[in-house]
Amino acid sequence: MKLNKVLALALSGVMAVSMLAGCSGNSGNGGQEGEENKPVDNTGIVAQLDEAQKDRDADAYEASVAFVYNNDLQTALEQTVKVNGAAKNNESTIRSGVDNLMGYKPVNFADLNGADNKNGMTAGVQTAVTVQRVEGYTQATAMKQLAKQIANVLSSQGGGLSLRHDTNELTYTYSYTGDVAVYAAEQDGIAVYYAVAVVNCTTANPVVKVTD
Repeated sequence: MKLNKVLALALSGVMAVSMLAGCSGNSGNGGQEGEENKPVDNTGIVAQLDEAQKDRDADAYEASVAFVYNNDLQTALEQTVKVNGAAKNNESTIRSGVDNLMGYKPVNFADLNGADNKNGMTAGVQTAVTVQRVEGYTQATAMKQLAKQIANVLSSQGGGLSLRHDTNELTYTYSYTGDVAVYAAEQDGIAVYYAVAVVNCTTANPVVKVTD
């Protein structure tokens, strides 16, 4: 009887040690996963976008977009990158995935109603989306570079984002809002950063053009 009790106690001790070891192993795995996808300072990209647009606003386009950070957009970006990977030149694939998850039906930036060369405009809202990618930078430098790339997209379309457009008889006015999100991944041991920027252009009901 005493022998059975001793064996039972010994077995209980072995099981307890095994459980502790298992818990320790799980904690270690969780830490590794967290290091692979480091959190990104979501205020960095917004501030850098403001600065990048100021640098170009004087001679590139009339309107600046007030971007806000969108957590739902970040989730969609993260899910899409995890499914498709972070390889080079996959920005269009990532954008399509984000569009599907967010329910966007985007137009090209050049086709936003605010573009100077747009004719036959109607009142309403149109959305344009761009995905930018950089690699091998620190987080701070990556945010700055991504913001520059997004600002270049905005300023290169139709002479920039216009605040108004005159036809022969009507005047159209435009306003813009923007959402942005970033996600950090890793490809072949190199840090990769993605940013998705969404610009909404609202075209107001036109008014009769005032002539001098």
